[in-house]
Amino acid sequence: MSKIIKHVVSRRGFLRGTAVGSLGLAAAAVIGCGEDEAAAPASSGGAKATVTPAKPVTPPSKPEEKKAAPAAAAPKPAVRKVAHLRYAYHGSLPTLSPNTTAASAADFHNIYDCLTRQRPIKGGGNTVEAGLATSWETPDGKGKKWVFRLRPAEWSDGKKFTAADVKFVHDYYGNPENKSRLISRVGTVEETKVIDENTVEITCKGAGDPILPKREGIVLQLPKHIYEDSSINAEEFMGKTPVATGAYVPSNYKQKDSMDLTMSPNTWHDNNGFETVKFNWISEASTRVAALETGDVDMITSLPLNEYSRVGSLPNMVPLQAPANTNQAWDMANMPDKDPSITNDPRVRQAINYALDREGIVKAAYDGVSRPAKDQLITPNVFGHQKDFTAPAYDPDKARALLKDAGLGGGTSMRVDAQVITFPPAKPILEASIGLWEAVGIKSDVRTIEINVWRDRLYGRETTGRPGAFFMGWSSFLYEAALAWQWHASTNPYALWNNPKFDAARDEANEAVDPKARMAAYRKMAIEEQVENGGPSAFIAENTSAYCLNKTVIDPDSYIPWSVPEIIFNDIKPA
Repeated sequence: MSKIIKHVVSRRGFLRGTAVGSLGLAAAAVIGCGEDEAAAPASSGGAKATVTPAKPVTPPSKPEEKKAAPAAAAPKPAVRKVAHLRYAYHGSLPTLSPNTTAASAADFHNIYDCLTRQRPIKGGGNTVEAGLATSWETPDGKGKKWVFRLRPAEWSDGKKFTAADVKFVHDYYGNPENKSRLISRVGTVEETKVIDENTVEITCKGAGDPILPKREGIVLQLPKHIYEDSSINAEEFMGKTPVATGAYVPSNYKQKDSMDLTMSPNTWHDNNGFETVKFNWISEASTRVAALETGDVDMITSLPLNEYSRVGSLPNMVPLQAPANTNQAWDMANMPDKDPSITNDPRVRQAINYALDREGIVKAAYDGVSRPAKDQLITPNVFGHQKDFTAPAYDPDKARALLKDAGLGGGTSMRVDAQVITFPPAKPILEASIGLWEAVGIKSDVRTIEINVWRDRLYGRETTGRPGAFFMGWSSFLYEAALAWQWHASTNPYALWNNPKFDAARDEANEAVDPKARMAAYRKMAIEEQVENGGPSAFIAENTSAYCLNKTVIDPDSYIPWSVPEIIFNDIKPA
């Protein structure tokens, strides 16, 4: 570890008490599938590809007929255990509307449903299963058109869920005027058409989208009848008392503090998990750990990795580590007309990369548990990862030479934005990075910003300009590179990265039915993002997440951790 890192990490009180968190895709947050291609059409010509992932509903077998027993000996009817869970999440939630806040899957996927559902696989990746859609197919075998057949379902207010709702939500998210944070999730959709009440047809842009069923697992469905009710402000209404089809209905919502979740009486979900959940937002990692140790909560997210072994040695505590699906990064821009910054110069972006001692940062921030990033956004667990890439070299002399060539001498200032509380390694990463940059002649004007201000900036609602660098935690919820890279595409109205070669490769990837062709396109995108090509990011380390649960309350075998907390409490079994 470099002396600089040792020095900056040892400083006490730096940035203490600031509020914020890491984006768990939440920059964009997204769901994934590794190399699993179950949801993609077959690569054979124009053959019809059909996916019916839903588990068959098997009626209970007829009990064997026996002679009636005496009444006194008759068994009591089985009663399902009513289980209650207390859960602490590291983020904050200023609203229950998915349009206006970058919340994680843990926040919203218990309340809202999607057409498909993502199921994690131990070791990484996932499967794509039926959600509000029971089956789907691409009649042309290429993903230009997809037909989804819907299950009978009701909104939590008792109204029927129909194909008209599906069309509405795709149109709503896709309209830039609505400024939905979910706009990127429908970025490949050209048109949504109602075939009948229970059938919807989605036409994709260009040649098609072979992984649309994966993407639909993160398109949260909204009630058309609420948004078209002129007597209410739909966003305000949904922000406090949402109408949805998910397994749980929220109540007692206290902004950024807590809410109660109760199994919905109208849900189509199996009632197998917890009947109620007390959902707490606790940003400070030490406070979450303390609440777990004292028994105030039963499960926490973002267990600090330097606490992993200690907490795991405590009675009844089971720590779990999720496979990384994307990398922590310093993100930068290259659009001078939008965001004047020294990082608009590719030589400066290269210098920022070469100034970073990634090995030392990983040791300081992750206690050596994670690994340095290999000059790309995507980790080995995600389809699109380039195995032959290496981590950028730590070369401060080269960084100084690049800055000099760019006409920047010592004392150059760069605005840096970060949130450091909700993601435990963020603070040492920030401290180490600014110390290393200062050593090569870049001074940092650091702003530790509240997470919702940061989210507004990310999604284009705050237009004061993007900083020279801001700390980012990308997440590929698809477990495929497509959606994680969405944020670097100039076609995204919120993106501040412009590279025609990258955009062309992205179009290839979006339309490639054959996984090999899609991987080749992903490689082109990754090459454009490399340091030597002046890419938009300084990738630091694999985004390692850890959780901990109390095994006297939760069956630990029933929960497979995701890189981003995709926790459906109805799927977790009580102990």
